Amino acid sequence: HSAIAMDDVHMAELEKLGKPAYLVIPNGWHALDAARYQERYPDIKTICPPEAKSMLARKVDRIDGTYSDYATLDEEGTVRLDLFEPERHMEGCMVVQSEDGVTLVFGDSLFNLPHKPGSLWFVYGRLLGSTGGPKVTRISRFMMFLTRSKCYFRDYLQGWAEEGQSTESKGGNKEERKSSTVVVRIVPGHGDVIDKDAPKVLDELASPLAA
Repeated sequence: HSAIAMDDVHMAELEKLGKPAYLVIPNGWHALDAARYQERYPDIKTICPPEAKSMLARKVDRIDGTYSDYATLDEEGTVRLDLFEPERHMEGCMVVQSEDGVTLVFGDSLFNLPHKPGSLWFVYGRLLGSTGGPKVTRISRFMMFLTRSKCYFRDYLQGWAEEGQSTESKGGNKEERKSSTVVVRIVPGHGDVIDKDAPKVLDELASPLAA
């Protein structure tokens, strides 16, 4: 997902986990190193959201299918690709189900960058609203406005947030509340992984999008 090329030593470490079978490009912009992966792994299947396909056609050798074609990436269905709104939104989310719960992997729809010093970070971070913790940036909101897809993204976040709140309300010990349908981890397109109170964070991200 949003693959980044590495030197041979680190690529070898990656390959110890298994030969990459799928290359997921989450939008029309995160394709900088996609061609390198296609060259290194000729059989890799390259997948993107439907609305990003035409943009990526100019950047990569091939697109083998979209999120609609590859709803799940394994036989068990533990890795799947969701679309916020297939006809408008240029992004989706990779959902990974593991023993401790669900991990949501986003593209540019969600950031988690801290404020940093310097003029560049002032413009990029504070003026454009890209830094300061988990957030849907101003640029992302503008793109959603243009594609009329903000409400679908909000509902997607809210749905996962409510799943977590519903499970917590059932009580029980900590292990019993670790449901396979509860989000325990959020991987943003840029910034640090969120692994504390993930359902609450999703709820806080969704609320401002209602306006």
